[in-house]
Amino acid sequence: MPETLYTLSVRQPWAGLILAGVKSIEIRSWPTTKSGRIFIHASSIAVTDPGPWRHVTDSIRPHTIHRGGIIGSVVITDCRAYRSIAEFEADQPKHLNPLENYDPPRYGFILAEPTPLPFRKWKGNTGFFRVPTETPE
Repeated sequence: MPETLYTLSVRQPWAGLILAGVKSIEIRSWPTTKSGRIFIHASSIAVTDPGPWRHVTDSIRPHTIHRGGIIGSVVITDCRAYRSIAEFEADQPKHLNPLENYDPPRYGFILAEPTPLPFRKWKGNTGFFRVPTETPE
């Protein structure tokens, strides 16, 4: 049985911003108890709102071009529950989400050690899903 890693699908440009080390908290409507290294999967559908794209500089742009596959990995170190808009706002420089996105419940997956990887086409899924660490021959 091949070794696998949990994987989280994230829409671009958020996925690229995570791997560039600019976004260190991923906001979700559900919590996680997972910790450790996971793959970041760039969803096949990108964010159409121009707001998140304003964070993409020329040096970050290469991290945002791929869709529909694994683009890197990160370490989940914690999961934070946002119980108030003040807590959400305090972490805004780390998650980059507009305050209008605060609609409880909201949870922040604390991310560290972003590691870009060569693009590997892979079908995404909702929630966490497993992907082999090696490409099958």
